[in-house]
Amino acid sequence: MIFVTLGTSDYPFTRLLKKLDELVEEKKIKNIKVQCNSEAYKPKNFALVKTLEKKEYNKYIDNADIIITHGGVGTIIECAKKEKKVIAFPRKAEYAEAKNNHQEQIINELEKKGLIITGEISNLENLIDKVKNTKSKAYKSNNQNFNQKLCEIIERI
Repeated sequence: MIFVTLGTSDYPFTRLLKKLDELVEEKKIKNIKVQCNSEAYKPKNFALVKTLEKKEYNKYIDNADIIITHGGVGTIIECAKKEKKVIAFPRKAEYAEAKNNHQEQIINELEKKGLIITGEISNLENLIDKVKNTKSKAYKSNNQNFNQKLCEIIERI
């Protein structure tokens, strides 16, 4: 199953939804569940769910073979902790999908760490094939190191 989660933002992500709709229509992908809070585009080949209860949301993540998401750090880190295969696309200001392009920076850094795959939405079919053949990488939090360094700074003060 492919779980697509585009968060609770009021911004649309029409480019991605249109590409998904096209791939489902062409029978290149199937068994897809899509969560997107705000969207004017109405897909012809799958249903959109605006929101999911946390328990149901976690169930979809747990059961998904592939997760496709926007550049939301929370979703990506949550999926990486569960060693899920993730394709992420940044929302872009030039398409009125966000106020700025901060998601590009986030996605580029997480791709360098091997936690996600990204690319152009137009190449989604190939990205799905690519992610199927990759091994998921476990996310390692830096919180303990950060907390230790913070305590050292506080002790010096």
